[in-house]
Amino acid sequence: MKTKARLSKSLDCKATLAETFKYTHMLKENKVKFANQRCQDHYESYTQRLEAATQQSQQNGKDTANGSTASVVDLDAVWCETTSAAYKNRVYGLGSFFAISFCNSTLSSSSASAI
Repeated sequence: MKTKARLSKSLDCKATLAETFKYTHMLKENKVKFANQRCQDHYESYTQRLEAATQQSQQNGKDTANGSTASVVDLDAVWCETTSAAYKNRVYGLGSFFAISFCNSTLSSSSASAI
């Protein structure tokens, strides 16, 4: 929780799950290289999935009548789709705090739409 708050303060905006992962899994002495190959592979998979979601969102935006309403890609949702199934109620690389807060926000938005 302190890490995300510190990162949000340095970015002057709310940090996404992917930004938090990248911040915590980069080498301290070399901020361009990930700590291990699994982290690098996972982040590359996320960027590919994000690119595909963005392209799909743009396609859907062009399909509307005036093109005035464009879909917005939820970065945190794309991150959670990229991760494998939660292990011990944790999202890969982020721990239990982020999994619980993300699940609560997802459940509250889905239950609000069901009403």
